[in-house]
Amino acid sequence: MSQTYKQWCAKVDALLHAKVGVGMNDLADGPSRDAYDDGLTPRDYAFGTLPEYDDLLGSFLSGGF
Repeated sequence: MSQTYKQWCAKVDALLHAKVGVGMNDLADGPSRDAYDDGLTPRDYAFGTLPEYDDLLGSFLSGGF
């Protein structure tokens, strides 16, 4: 992989902060390491997979807030 897990997480965190004002540590734990190992992009994880594990993020992204 071209980026480390730490770098990948930092990108996920930046995307979340920019979109909804919270970071990975503010949300329920999702399968981040599995997503990284499976080759998901930070964007695909932040806005595709992670909302399935965190109701608050899912509500933000679906316009519920």
